[in-house]
Amino acid sequence: MSGHSKFANIKHKKEKNDAAKGKVFTIIGREIAVAVKEGGPDPDNNSRLRDVIAKAKANNMPNDTIERGIKKAAGDANAVNYETVTYEGYGPNGTAIIVDALTDNKNRTAANVRSAFTKGKGSLGTQGCVSYMFDKKGQIIIDKEECDLDADDLMVTSGGATLSSISGESCTMRMSMPWEAAVRAAAAVERIGMIAMIYVGETLLITPYDDLGFGSYKTNEGYLTSKKVVPSVAEYIADHHLSVDKIFVRSQDPVTLLRTRAILEQIPGIRVMSSAADNLEVITPAADKGTALGMLCRDIGTDLDHAAAIGDSENDFEMLRAVALPIAMGNASSEVKALCRWETDTNAEDGVAHAIDRILAHNKACDEQAENSGI
Repeated sequence: MSGHSKFANIKHKKEKNDAAKGKVFTIIGREIAVAVKEGGPDPDNNSRLRDVIAKAKANNMPNDTIERGIKKAAGDANAVNYETVTYEGYGPNGTAIIVDALTDNKNRTAANVRSAFTKGKGSLGTQGCVSYMFDKKGQIIIDKEECDLDADDLMVTSGGATLSSISGESCTMRMSMPWEAAVRAAAAVERIGMIAMIYVGETLLITPYDDLGFGSYKTNEGYLTSKKVVPSVAEYIADHHLSVDKIFVRSQDPVTLLRTRAILEQIPGIRVMSSAADNLEVITPAADKGTALGMLCRDIGTDLDHAAAIGDSENDFEMLRAVALPIAMGNASSEVKALCRWETDTNAEDGVAHAIDRILAHNKACDEQAENSGI
């Protein structure tokens, strides 16, 4: 006999696993505390907290532990105040490195990070030395078995920042702007005096309006379940810590639009584009219609190589480049038409419907040809 006990081995293995799990739970608990302090305890209005909760559940963290962490962070003023800090530096051979950390002591953490860089034959740099080479991206995973939506029920909305269900009147995927960037952008358009519409999931916020057909937008976009008029969308976003998917403004004055765009493009963390000559749209830089359409295709069991898209403006570029059959509206810009294989009629002439009819007729002809050929 070796003298080893089977039960002792199980005990030691369990203790090792519990210790590793405890470390993970501690880190996630700190992330929960930071998310609650920054955006409040309601995950429906706090996208960061919602993401941390999903991360906790993926690591098998018990629900009551998650709830205790949220309640503690929301109600305990004397709790340890963790802060998010970012360090930038270089690894071996000049490899660019960004380190995101949570800490209750910046001086101690800075010393530890500097020591880690030095031991790894690297060097800690100054703020901004490598971050310009990086873009923040996200990963969205949808369980195909749990998705029972069909192609006629899904739509790409908010400039590619959301996927929505028409029948369910809900967003099935959201990519929101950074909270601070959304507040700054909304405040900027309000200072200029423009009417702003803010897309927050299934809710539409809007400043008091009396022109340009803003009142019709609730019925035009079927996934929106409510429209709320507020005195200031910027203040409403700031006070309620909302995760904003899109900011939409309209003006019949091209000079005002150009001025507004120039101001908005100075704000980091957002992307400014246009879907028509009289409007501007603001979304997160991580969102585009091409990526969103690819996700929609996967949800219904196909891919972009078997997809067609119809567009007329700059916010359609990624989508048109991504699909096998890009189609330009008759009123599209020359840049859009240069990307496309077909051109249909204008919006006023039901160009979208005519394009769909043409696709269906083309597919029917191909099927008949294959049938006659015995394929």
